Amino acid sequence: MRKWSVLTVLAVAMAVSCSRDIDVGDDSGDSDTDTDTDADTDADTDADTDADTDADTDADTDSDSDTGMVDCMSTYTTEDPVGGDPLVGSDYCLTDADPDTGGFQGIECGDPIYATTVGGSLAGDQVVYTDVWGCNPSDVGTEGDWDAADRFFEFFIPATSTAVVRLYAECGEMYVRVLRSDTECDTTHSHSCWIPTRYDGDMQEIDLSNPAGSSRRYEIIVDGVDGAEGNFLLEIDCS
Repeated sequence: MRKWSVLTVLAVAMAVSCSRDIDVGDDSGDSDTDTDTDADTDADTDADTDADTDADTDADTDSDSDTGMVDCMSTYTTEDPVGGDPLVGSDYCLTDADPDTGGFQGIECGDPIYATTVGGSLAGDQVVYTDVWGCNPSDVGTEGDWDAADRFFEFFIPATSTAVVRLYAECGEMYVRVLRSDTECDTTHSHSCWIPTRYDGDMQEIDLSNPAGSSRRYEIIVDGVDGAEGNFLLEIDCS
């Protein structure tokens, strides 16, 4: 019988040990080196390889697989339009700020709005955008059907300021427009109107400038083409 020295036995034991995937955590039984109970090497308990706890492979914690600014699966609570008769000078199209206190929701510089077009007004349509205001995005032109619900928000640009209006429309083919009007929801008269001048994926931007010594009123409009409705993020940077 071969006699094994103590050193030989130790060497064999170390070789066997090194050939195995040693789990340094406390999850007992999986073959990775983290401390959870799944088989990947991140620190969460789901089966993907990112570091969050949802089941998709992006880096956010929402339930979809997008990588952008908006969670298309979440409910973005947005008040109904003020309502009433669609008459010039009425505020029927503007999103209600608080149905108990009245008034309507505006947007301010540096104050982002997470909202949805679902349940919005129907003030904006092909006739208004094409024949009255003349501001359809060039890639849509007069071919689009603008019968989806829309959102109107009031915005006052500060005196002697510039502003960048930015829309993140990742949940549907939606566009932003800016209308220069001192009259609320005026869809029957021509007004200066701006459409996006810069696109980066699902992000759109419009530049505004106010050289005057007092603030100016605008309406920011988010609308979907061919029935598109969904969540969006609207923000304005001023300088």
